[in-house]
Amino acid sequence: MKKVFVVILGIASFSCGTGKKELKTDVEMKQVLLETSLGCAADSVACAHFEVNYPVFPGLDNAVQTKVQERLAASITSGEKEVVTSIEEEGKKFVDEYTAFKTETPDYTAGWYRQVDITLLSFSDSLLSLQLTDESYAGAPMETMH
Repeated sequence: MKKVFVVILGIASFSCGTGKKELKTDVEMKQVLLETSLGCAADSVACAHFEVNYPVFPGLDNAVQTKVQERLAASITSGEKEVVTSIEEEGKKFVDEYTAFKTETPDYTAGWYRQVDITLLSFSDSLLSLQLTDESYAGAPMETMH
Protein backbone atom coordinates (compact mmCIF):
# COMPACT_ATOMS: atom_id res chain seq x y z
CA MET A 1 0.00 0.00 0.00
CA LYS A 2 1.41 3.37 -0.97
CA LYS A 3 0.05 6.71 0.20
CA VAL A 4 1.23 10.18 -0.75
CA PHE A 5 -0.02 13.39 0.75
CA VAL A 6 1.18 16.91 1.34
CA VAL A 7 1.40 18.50 4.76
CA ILE A 8 1.38 22.30 4.82
CA LEU A 9 2.28 24.06 8.02
CA GLY A 10 2.06 27.78 8.65
CA ILE A 11 5.06 29.20 10.44
CA ALA A 12 4.50 32.22 12.60
CA SER A 13 7.52 34.47 12.82
CA PHE A 14 7.58 36.61 15.91
CA SER A 15 9.77 39.61 16.47
CA CYS A 16 10.76 41.18 19.74
CA GLY A 17 11.25 44.89 19.98
CA THR A 18 11.85 46.87 16.82
CA GLY A 19 14.22 44.48 15.06
CA LYS A 20 12.81 41.68 12.94
CA LYS A 21 14.48 38.32 13.46
CA GLU A 22 15.70 36.74 10.21
CA LEU A 23 14.50 33.20 9.52
CA LYS A 24 17.27 30.67 9.10
CA THR A 25 16.23 28.23 6.41
CA ASP A 26 18.74 25.49 7.19
CA VAL A 27 17.45 21.98 6.56
CA GLU A 28 19.02 18.71 7.70
CA MET A 29 17.79 15.23 6.83
CA LYS A 30 17.38 12.68 9.63
CA GLN A 31 16.64 8.97 9.55
CA VAL A 32 14.89 6.64 11.96
CA LEU A 33 15.64 2.98 11.21
CA LEU A 34 14.38 0.08 13.30
CA GLU A 35 14.64 -3.58 12.36
CA THR A 36 14.04 -6.95 13.98
CA SER A 37 17.56 -7.97 12.95
CA LEU A 38 20.63 -6.03 11.81
CA GLY A 39 20.72 -5.55 8.05
CA CYS A 40 17.06 -6.46 7.55
CA ALA A 41 16.26 -5.18 4.07
CA ALA A 42 12.79 -3.89 3.23
CA ASP A 43 12.28 -6.85 0.89
CA SER A 44 13.58 -9.56 3.27
CA VAL A 45 11.32 -12.44 4.16
CA ALA A 46 11.85 -13.03 7.85
CA CYS A 47 12.03 -9.63 9.51
CA ALA A 48 10.41 -6.24 10.00
CA HIS A 49 11.98 -3.08 8.58
CA PHE A 50 10.77 0.42 9.59
CA GLU A 51 12.44 3.45 8.02
CA VAL A 52 11.52 7.14 8.06
CA ASN A 53 13.54 9.86 6.36
CA TYR A 54 12.51 13.38 7.34
CA PRO A 55 13.79 16.98 7.42
CA VAL A 56 14.57 18.96 10.55
CA PHE A 57 14.96 22.71 10.67
CA PRO A 58 17.67 23.78 13.15
CA GLY A 59 17.18 27.48 12.41
CA LEU A 60 13.59 27.51 13.64
CA ASP A 61 12.49 28.45 17.12
CA ASN A 62 12.30 25.40 19.46
CA ALA A 63 8.53 25.72 19.85
CA VAL A 64 8.06 25.69 16.06
CA GLN A 65 10.46 22.75 15.67
CA THR A 66 8.49 20.81 18.28
CA LYS A 67 5.21 21.56 16.48
CA VAL A 68 6.66 20.39 13.14
CA GLN A 69 7.92 17.14 14.72
CA GLU A 70 4.53 16.53 16.37
CA ARG A 71 2.76 17.01 13.02
CA LEU A 72 5.18 14.63 11.27
CA ALA A 73 4.68 11.98 13.96
CA ALA A 74 0.90 12.45 13.75
CA SER A 75 1.03 12.00 9.97
CA ILE A 76 3.00 8.78 10.35
CA THR A 77 0.50 7.31 12.83
CA SER A 78 -2.13 7.53 10.08
CA GLY A 79 -4.73 9.16 12.29
CA GLU A 80 -4.84 6.37 14.86
CA LYS A 81 -6.49 7.34 18.11
CA GLU A 82 -3.53 6.16 20.17
CA VAL A 83 -1.13 8.93 21.04
CA VAL A 84 2.31 8.35 19.59
CA THR A 85 4.84 10.79 20.92
CA SER A 86 7.61 10.20 18.39
CA ILE A 87 8.59 8.61 15.12
CA GLU A 88 10.88 6.28 17.06
CA GLU A 89 7.97 5.09 19.20
CA GLU A 90 5.88 4.36 16.08
CA GLY A 91 8.78 2.32 14.65
CA LYS A 92 9.20 0.37 17.87
CA LYS A 93 5.47 -0.37 17.90
CA PHE A 94 5.65 -1.66 14.29
CA VAL A 95 8.63 -3.94 15.00
CA ASP A 96 7.10 -5.19 18.27
CA GLU A 97 3.81 -6.03 16.51
CA TYR A 98 5.71 -8.07 13.93
CA THR A 99 7.68 -9.90 16.63
CA ALA A 100 4.47 -10.75 18.51
CA PHE A 101 2.80 -11.90 15.30
CA LYS A 102 5.78 -14.15 14.42
CA THR A 103 5.65 -15.66 17.92
CA GLU A 104 1.95 -16.48 17.49
CA THR A 105 2.37 -17.63 13.88
CA PRO A 106 5.84 -19.23 13.54
CA ASP A 107 5.10 -20.62 10.05
CA TYR A 108 4.56 -17.12 8.66
CA THR A 109 7.32 -16.50 6.11
CA ALA A 110 6.69 -12.97 4.82
CA GLY A 111 8.46 -9.93 6.21
CA TRP A 112 6.89 -6.58 7.02
CA TYR A 113 8.20 -3.18 6.02
CA ARG A 114 7.27 0.45 6.24
CA GLN A 115 9.14 3.11 4.32
CA VAL A 116 8.22 6.77 4.88
CA ASP A 117 9.95 9.61 3.05
CA ILE A 118 9.13 13.20 3.89
CA THR A 119 10.33 15.64 1.24
CA LEU A 120 10.59 19.40 1.60
CA LEU A 121 8.59 21.15 -1.13
CA SER A 122 8.66 24.76 0.08
CA PHE A 123 10.11 26.63 3.06
CA SER A 124 9.74 30.36 3.69
CA ASP A 125 9.16 32.68 6.65
CA SER A 126 5.43 31.91 6.65
CA LEU A 127 4.99 28.53 4.95
CA LEU A 128 6.40 25.05 5.25
CA SER A 129 5.19 22.50 2.70
CA LEU A 130 6.16 18.83 2.96
CA GLN A 131 5.28 15.78 0.90
CA LEU A 132 4.91 12.48 2.73
CA THR A 133 5.23 9.20 0.83
CA ASP A 134 4.30 6.15 2.89
CA GLU A 135 4.71 2.62 1.55
CA SER A 136 4.14 -0.44 3.70
CA TYR A 137 3.37 -4.13 3.83
CA ALA A 138 2.17 -5.80 7.02
CA GLY A 139 -0.08 -8.57 5.84
CA ALA A 140 -0.41 -12.24 5.17
CA PRO A 141 1.28 -13.97 2.23
CA MET A 142 -0.87 -14.72 -0.80
CA GLU A 143 -2.12 -18.27 -1.10
CA THR A 144 -0.60 -20.40 -3.83
CA MET A 145 -2.94 -20.75 -6.80
CA HIS A 146 -3.62 -24.28 -8.06
